[in-house]
Amino acid sequence: MRPAVMIRKSSYCNHSDRGALSQSALTSVLRTLRLRGHQPIDTILSVLAEYANTGIMPPFPQKTE
Repeated sequence: MRPAVMIRKSSYCNHSDRGALSQSALTSVLRTLRLRGHQPIDTILSVLAEYANTGIMPPFPQKTE
């Protein structure tokens, strides 16, 4: 939770409800990927590339062993 608060403070808060919702969704995805042992940016780029090539959104990655 703390990193999200620091980002919000350093970016001068959210200026709209939509911005707050976007930030909360992205923070949730990034932290979940980290907790599951993935590199968030690499994983997101890989998922977007697969979606661009196939038109099908792949499933959310599970925890790595």
